Amino acid sequence: MIVVIMAAALIFVTALDADAQAPIRIGASLSLTGTYAKLGKYQHEGYQLCQKDLNAQGGLLGRKVEFVVYDDQSMPPTGVRLYERLLTEDRVDVV
Repeated sequence: MIVVIMAAALIFVTALDADAQAPIRIGASLSLTGTYAKLGKYQHEGYQLCQKDLNAQGGLLGRKVEFVVYDDQSMPPTGVRLYERLLTEDRVDVV
């Protein structure tokens, strides 16, 4: 019984360690083209600076940060579709 518990604990700790190495993926839909492109490009630059700064300081919770950004073309229905994609296909950690 003790061997089974120790094996389970070892598997759990190994899984936690592997998970700690994966980057935290943050998804977003921005208007990189279309009516609001100018503002969207500023937001995108801000996200890039945030990613660079966080990763230079060791990441977030000890993990690197990675932004996954799509262009919604300043169209709300496209943004909705992209957020669905980020959550279901890309499996980002947070939007």
